[in-house]
Amino acid sequence: MKIEYVSHACLWIDTGDLKIVTDPWIHGPAYCGQWNVFPKPVDTRVLDNCQVVLFSHGHEDHFHPPTVEKLPKQARVFYPYTWYGGIKPYLNELGFRVVTEAPTDKTIRVTPDTALTYVVNNLDSLIVIESNGQILVNVNDALHSYPPKIVDVFVRHVRERWPRIDTVFCGFGGASYFPNTFHCPGKNDAEIAEAREQMFAHAFCHIVHALNPRVAVPFAADFALLRPNQRWINEKRFPRSRIPDYYREIYGNSPDAPQIQVMYPGDVLVDNQLTPHSPYRAKLQTGSLNHLIEDQYKEEIAALEKDHWLTEAEVHVLENALLQNLELRMGVFDPQVLSKIEFSLKVSDIRENPYFTISMKSAAPRVQRCAATSPESILQIEIPSTILRHSFASDWGGDAVTIGYGCEIHVFRPEIIEANFHLVSDMIIDGAGNEDFARSGAGRGSRRSQRAAEAHGPPLGRRCG
Repeated sequence: MKIEYVSHACLWIDTGDLKIVTDPWIHGPAYCGQWNVFPKPVDTRVLDNCQVVLFSHGHEDHFHPPTVEKLPKQARVFYPYTWYGGIKPYLNELGFRVVTEAPTDKTIRVTPDTALTYVVNNLDSLIVIESNGQILVNVNDALHSYPPKIVDVFVRHVRERWPRIDTVFCGFGGASYFPNTFHCPGKNDAEIAEAREQMFAHAFCHIVHALNPRVAVPFAADFALLRPNQRWINEKRFPRSRIPDYYREIYGNSPDAPQIQVMYPGDVLVDNQLTPHSPYRAKLQTGSLNHLIEDQYKEEIAALEKDHWLTEAEVHVLENALLQNLELRMGVFDPQVLSKIEFSLKVSDIRENPYFTISMKSAAPRVQRCAATSPESILQIEIPSTILRHSFASDWGGDAVTIGYGCEIHVFRPEIIEANFHLVSDMIIDGAGNEDFARSGAGRGSRRSQRAAEAHGPPLGRRCG
């Protein structure tokens, strides 16, 4: 089995009788322009002759529409049966003729020598590929961010079905804006960001130790944030180059322990033997490639550093959309909770009077535009208008906020976090990413495929029942 690391969670796998691509994201940003694949792929031509495309789940850094549109349409596509519908018609519209929704835990024989099995965990899934006696377990995002008890349940299940595993690819870094974009008195943002990344690296080691493969590879954490106020987060990532030593610090250096292989775009595993083809290896500085972000995304960074102000007409349209969204969403929350909510929204690309004081204390929401944060506000949410509008309009708009680092939240009183009022305030302005809102059905549209293409997000809506 030959495995080439393309970028982020994208692998090119040649089993001998089948060429497979997993979770393709190779060009263009994700989450409303916020995530940028980094380091960039070295050579994407291997994707041109893929015969099978495997999606682990629907998040945009794993199911990236601009990338998916460029894949060969004769390829067979597999994705897991989860809570979502609408994906098969969307892929058919793109030109993919053979699309299979795979039930969890059911092995599918794709060719005489190669089979695959999805193991679904909530909205994520592991993918197990079996070929000619070799077992590859692609964990991607399915375990390392979950509580240890849940991880152990899935690990035991996988080990029972596949006692001897050759290769594991597993995520080791965290998505989502929490806690990095939350700020409050007494919080050290840098220290907590580093501790959070170490927690995920620790989870990677725990999963690998429990699965006990011959070789394990950390991956699926390859993205850069480019906005000036968030680039510090790039520097707080746990370096993948440190993971082999970190694993040995925890579990010792037994000769029977899994071998942790550090891979970069262009590197190849052939029957678990690493061929270090990646040109990035020569560019490492103290085990990191972050110094290349400015080179690879010079134009994008320059564009973000320029001011782009809304016109007053655009502000008026945005204010009306904000009020409509609040009226729609407040019905899914407890009125007693809402009666305690007043917060400020700062739209970062409004030049004058960029603040909106939002009160949910009466039967109807109140929105007042002003020049500064209200002294009665429990917190302030700062967000660009593009992401705010996207969160209103798209079925997956909430992901641009909650995964894509779409806003900065300044909590003025720590007790607000203990009472979870900060979560309610955030949920009532973002899109259909909120569980309660999504269950209500209010966040769904009927023209999913068209809206997905317009919003650059996968056309997924919740299954009924």
